[in-house]
Amino acid sequence: MPRYALSGKEHLVAKGIHEYYKKKDEIHSDEWVCYLNTGRSGRIDTTEVKTCLEQLMKYIINTANAETKDEKRYFSAQQRKEIFDKSNGTCMKCGIEITRTNFHADHIKAHTAGGETDISNGQALCTKCNREKGGSKELFD
Repeated sequence: MPRYALSGKEHLVAKGIHEYYKKKDEIHSDEWVCYLNTGRSGRIDTTEVKTCLEQLMKYIINTANAETKDEKRYFSAQQRKEIFDKSNGTCMKCGIEITRTNFHADHIKAHTAGGETDISNGQALCTKCNREKGGSKELFD
């Protein structure tokens, strides 16, 4: 994840991975549903597999309280916290419950369309809504 500074936070990265897999084992959680939808094809280029990987990455980033390497493009750890707090624990698009470790800090007006990376242009979305909204489809760019 070249976008975030994780050096020295390896224990928190491990915690994020552990928390993700605990949540994946919780029947009917978003992670559980995504994991079941990945199928057994062995392919990693499907939307469902990419969604699972993205959820795992968000757990790691949020659990480790990772700082971005590009503050003009990505929300800082403090901004992500404030955006989540503003959401009252619900996806701002579909209204499902989200947690501090499984949400996306999304630009309301896309960064690529000139949207600023600040709290007033941020909203908390679930993985599904953020993926549906568009933007970069590349997880590891």
